Amino acid sequence: MATGIATVKEVLSGDTVVLIGQPKNGPPPEIRLTLSSLQAPRLGNSGKSGETKDEPFAWQSREFLRHACIGQQVSFQVEYSVPAINRQFGAVRLLSGTKENLCVIVAREGWAKVKKDPSDESERSADYDLMVQVGDAAEQQGLGMFNTDAA
Repeated sequence: MATGIATVKEVLSGDTVVLIGQPKNGPPPEIRLTLSSLQAPRLGNSGKSGETKDEPFAWQSREFLRHACIGQQVSFQVEYSVPAINRQFGAVRLLSGTKENLCVIVAREGWAKVKKDPSDESERSADYDLMVQVGDAAEQQGLGMFNTDAA
């Protein structure tokens, strides 16, 4: 699976980023990576089939991730991919500060749910146990999307 150093170019949602590498004889390579074992609230969209509304806290979840990593140098590792939906899942670690996995940071702050009991052990984050632990704590404390006072 792919690994490397890149810059966070764009944050598409509370669990998906676009990474850009260094240009080599042409445009820089890009990779769209969804954070492993997480499910953030979905942003709505409009299209030919109609308009869907944002799920509660979708915008705040995306903004949290954007503020945490946009423009930052990161290391990434694709941990698994799901060809049926043409998506790659992986770990993204900031190169400055704590060098912590963004999957853990987002779960700890309560801006995405940790996917419980993945059907396939190979389709989960290397930090899955820690993510479950901090995600459960965030839910109990009412952090992020688990805040019952506002929606």
